[in-house]
Amino acid sequence: MTLLVKVVVLILFVLSIYSFGVMIDRALSTARRASSSVSSCSRLPRPKDGKLDESHRHCERNKKSHIAKVVATGLSEFQSGLTASFGLRCH
Repeated sequence: MTLLVKVVVLILFVLSIYSFGVMIDRALSTARRASSSVSSCSRLPRPKDGKLDESHRHCERNKKSHIAKVVATGLSEFQSGLTASFGLRCH
């Protein structure tokens, strides 16, 4: 192999190690967020029991949970009197 080929192979090797590191980091991050979502949803006060404010505060405290973000957004829109899907007023 010439010097140019060795340099290219070395660069590709370093970048492949870096990409494996990024994949492992993303997998661990996703696993942590999934477990955070499961644990936060199990402790979520039920909005149908009239505990909308308490449910919204619980979701706001759990920033790492994907599900908590979605529920917090839905509760905010519901409390403001708008539904996200239809743009109708809730009474």
